[in-house]
Amino acid sequence: PPNILPFTFGEKPTNVGEYLQAACTINYGDLPLTITWMFNGQSISQRNNNYVVSSSKRSSLLIIGSVDAIHAGSYTCIGENRAGRNTHSADLVVYARWIIEPTDKAFAQGSDAKV
Repeated sequence: PPNILPFTFGEKPTNVGEYLQAACTINYGDLPLTITWMFNGQSISQRNNNYVVSSSKRSSLLIIGSVDAIHAGSYTCIGENRAGRNTHSADLVVYARWIIEPTDKAFAQGSDAKV
């Protein structure tokens, strides 16, 4: 079966609005190969949330032009040929921006405060 080189989205979470790419590379396995990307178990080709997929014989590049909170989750690359299939997954963590940034509030001792 195809061998997929491991990929990650980096050690730090990604911020909303950033550009992101991940490469799924198959370094050995007989041609022809089929390379498919999944997001939380769904084929990315069935989704259109700012994804671009660019593929060649042994690699596929997943590009997110502007990351949003909806892009957070598990991404899986599937490599298949006549000999079998292999997968590799990585999680994308996205830091969302504040809608209203919290501020400090002062309360008298013994008073009620709601969050």
